[in-house]
Amino acid sequence: MRTVLSILCLASAALSHADALSKDELVQRMSVFGEGFLVRSIDAPVIDQPARWIGRKSGDYVYRFTTGSDDGSPVQTERHIPNSDDPSRAWERHIGERLVETFVSTDAEDVLIVEEVDHQHGFRMEIKPGIHWPPNVAAGDEWQIDAALNVYEIDSGEFFKDGTLKSTITYEGAFRIRTPAGEFDAILMREDFLMHIGPLQAEDDRFLFFAKDVGLVAEIEAIRASALLLLHIKEDSAKVLQSYPRQADPR
Repeated sequence: MRTVLSILCLASAALSHADALSKDELVQRMSVFGEGFLVRSIDAPVIDQPARWIGRKSGDYVYRFTTGSDDGSPVQTERHIPNSDDPSRAWERHIGERLVETFVSTDAEDVLIVEEVDHQHGFRMEIKPGIHWPPNVAAGDEWQIDAALNVYEIDSGEFFKDGTLKSTITYEGAFRIRTPAGEFDAILMREDFLMHIGPLQAEDDRFLFFAKDVGLVAEIEAIRASALLLLHIKEDSAKVLQSYPRQADPR
């Protein structure tokens, strides 16, 4: 989840329950990627080891935006950095130069996003107990998360604000998709967040395609934010994988 810190110099998250989408509605939403992106529907696997879908190999993943990005760049580089002490259980996702997400995987095989750091605006956000991806999830399954948020200033380490996160994650199904980096058998996850920190309320709705042992291969994100009814932000973006470390072979 791209933090609201990167939009308003704040961070937070909270969510409302998403309405179910029909197959036709899903196909319509995916049209932003262009003709030929959805090759066909495939049998959706049970996700018994989410880290093999969410995690990635060490190195750079380059994404091409299909509808533009918040800074106008046509591409975005993300770097996957495993924790040197426990590379299979903890890692960081560096999104460009400004945002870092921290992931951990537990003995029960689930995955948690536990922290976000926004270097551009100077804030760090702790997410407790974390944005949770459990194991043994099948197509059609949905789970909800309630988390507390604590935001700190990076330079001083001082507490800034607290907030709450409510989220719903839905396993929509699986597709063969075509990207500039190649074709992948990918699962489609839908995430819906409604965010509160101080006067800020924001929604972040995403569709995420993950390929096993590769990671994120395509994403649609829509952010809407308001603060005291004076500030309103609406941002939509879509990106597909352009290149990735080839030791992460999709087949």
